[in-house]
Amino acid sequence: MIPKTIWQTYETPINDLPSNAKKGIGTWKHLNQDWNHKYMSGQDREDFFRTEFGGDVFDTYIKYPLGVMKAGLWRFGILYIYGGVYADLDTECINSIDSWLDPQYDMVVDLEGDTPWYATQVIAASKGHKFLEDAINMAVERAKAGIVEQQHMVHYYTDVTMFTDSLFKSMNIEDGYNGDLRQRTLEFNQLPIAKEYKFFSFGGNDARRLLDRDVKHLYWGDGRIEDYVAWKKDSIFENLTVKDVQESQENNQ
Repeated sequence: MIPKTIWQTYETPINDLPSNAKKGIGTWKHLNQDWNHKYMSGQDREDFFRTEFGGDVFDTYIKYPLGVMKAGLWRFGILYIYGGVYADLDTECINSIDSWLDPQYDMVVDLEGDTPWYATQVIAASKGHKFLEDAINMAVERAKAGIVEQQHMVHYYTDVTMFTDSLFKSMNIEDGYNGDLRQRTLEFNQLPIAKEYKFFSFGGNDARRLLDRDVKHLYWGDGRIEDYVAWKKDSIFENLTVKDVQESQENNQ
């Protein structure tokens, strides 16, 4: 069972958020009044990992050079410990969670749609879900191998690439990147292991429901609003050379 708690995060205390972020939070609260809304700042996240995980997971969190990577690991950690619905801060709730979250499932995700990846902008899960544990473990493993500052580092270490790789591994899918995931996820939803762990992903014509329809993802990471630190504008990426980009593309193939 997925607890009725909405989780969001950013680096600052909630009162210091820019107005657009507060507006987005307001949509989640207004349309889900029987749900609890909880927010953690960067310091709250660090305290959470120190208390709830420690060891390699905490060390991994501290090691990440970008706040968006720390928040990326936190989305899996907070759901693993408490359960609920995680939503990126740059989202607005359009329809209530209860309108799309089927209570028969213990984990519900969506697809990027135009990419071969499962989406991370909105994830619903019960606490202790095995697929969340698998994602945390993969994030730790990749960090232990060394964090290379490259164009796709966020996706590879804590975001859509890592999450998709982890889900494929959790469900013993060896050819997940073959074909259109929008159609294949309907097949994957029927796998015995997906049913065992009550996992479901929107797919087919319902792909991107949690990015375009029931939830609107605003892509602030690209730098589309003021007073919000867009991770894609970080100096790490500005200083990448052409060689770095080529190597990152080869490493992520």
